Amino acid sequence: MVSSQNQLGVTVLGSGSKGNAVLVHCGGEAILIDAGFSLKETRRRMAEAGMPEDMLRAIVVTHEHDDHVRGLRVCANYYDVPIYATRRCADVLRRRDDKLGQLALFAAGSSFSISRFVLEPFSIPHDANDPVGFVIRCGERKIGIATDMGHANAMVKYQLRACDTLVVESNHDMNLLAASTRPWSLKQRIMGRH
Repeated sequence: MVSSQNQLGVTVLGSGSKGNAVLVHCGGEAILIDAGFSLKETRRRMAEAGMPEDMLRAIVVTHEHDDHVRGLRVCANYYDVPIYATRRCADVLRRRDDKLGQLALFAAGSSFSISRFVLEPFSIPHDANDPVGFVIRCGERKIGIATDMGHANAMVKYQLRACDTLVVESNHDMNLLAASTRPWSLKQRIMGRH
């Protein structure tokens, strides 16, 4: 049995087109998966969830879309934590923001550690540069995180098997999409398999 002090937990700070951020925490430490909100909004949401700011150890990026990285540099600088991304994602991020600084790189299929967390990144189907989901372990527990997937392919299902907790974003509604005022090109993109 895992003590409450070392229990792996997850707090979704937000999920959707206005911003994405998920806090994974264990034993007084945390990593932020994506930084899609401004620093002010991230701080407000962490405070509202009762999460101390000094617990953050890193920000890990799933992919480069703005709703996942809008507050990336400012949050990383404020919290004084490293940013982790795949090489292709990091290349796009650096082209957009030359003040981003050093990024720690990882690759889908290769596990890596941040503090007490072991992250196992895996590829997901999405129209981005090398998008990933994660299985994150702390002690005997593991959390699976997969957002912005076009569909759950065999790899995703395999990776997320036997997780203690899953965070899967699923907000695709064909009726809402058809009724929206979004441009047709964007509607076509959203209706695609990625």
